[in-house]
Amino acid sequence: MLLSLRQEFYKYPKADATTNSYIPVTQKQNKLLPRIGLTYVVTDNVNVYATYTTGFEPQDGATIGNPRVGGPFKPLTSSLIEGGAKAEFLNKRLFVGTAVYQIIQKNVLVSANDLSNPDLLKQRGQERSRGIELEAGGKVTSDLSIQISYTYNDAKITKDVEGDSDHLVGRTKENGPKHISGSWIKYILPDGTLKGFGIGLGHSMVSGHRNTYDTNLQLPGYTVFNGALYYKVQRFQLGLNVNNLTNKEYMIGGFSFQRVFPGAPRNFMLTAGYSFKKCSKNQHYYYIAGSALWPGWCCFKPCTCIDICI
Repeated sequence: MLLSLRQEFYKYPKADATTNSYIPVTQKQNKLLPRIGLTYVVTDNVNVYATYTTGFEPQDGATIGNPRVGGPFKPLTSSLIEGGAKAEFLNKRLFVGTAVYQIIQKNVLVSANDLSNPDLLKQRGQERSRGIELEAGGKVTSDLSIQISYTYNDAKITKDVEGDSDHLVGRTKENGPKHISGSWIKYILPDGTLKGFGIGLGHSMVSGHRNTYDTNLQLPGYTVFNGALYYKVQRFQLGLNVNNLTNKEYMIGGFSFQRVFPGAPRNFMLTAGYSFKKCSKNQHYYYIAGSALWPGWCCFKPCTCIDICI
């Protein structure tokens, strides 16, 4: 069980709307943040948990007292209620988790959708997200690893600016998809002529009908596929990642017809890595200026602990 209380104090200078500058007057924002957590061990490999936590985040320094974007603004406050279960299978090689949650945020900064001043912001009263998360992953064998996730998220506007002049209460939050999923599967050939070569495949999916700050614009969903090729020899591994394999054109988000944000086209990334091995108990460490570097790890076989691995 976890019980905690945290007191936040924040001070910032007040802005002068007539000169667009700060004046030597200090404003304060304070918040007491409780947190409760409980975990119960059902079996050796299954745990269930529940948590309640609150958050406090002063608005960004560039906007908190800037009259050009509509400030000053109140701090963002939030609360989270979450419960779920986590389990390990196959001798702890496979992890499975599930969770249900509710997140409430108050004083959310959003675009005012003002064409004459695209940087103008307004402060929304409250947003609420409720959803379910499912995930599984792990190194199922020494050569096969998987990561799979799915989220259902129902994000609603529950309080708008005073009077709800835009009739947004009850509407789905902007850029908030209801369904999100992702996966990554990696396999390294353990033997044969192609021993050490591997392949990775995965996807990212976001459902469609995503609202924007323009009630006449909804963004479509998309699915992007990613891949990789690997070559592993002893402890070294080289990798070539290809993101957006099909070079799909898609939008990751947007404010209005004038301001939408495209996703990245097909791109490549070359990586190199090295895996360290633990030293045995009868080996010692080397020190520099009396401080151990990477204690407990070494580079080569037979194992020799050194301070820098190249």
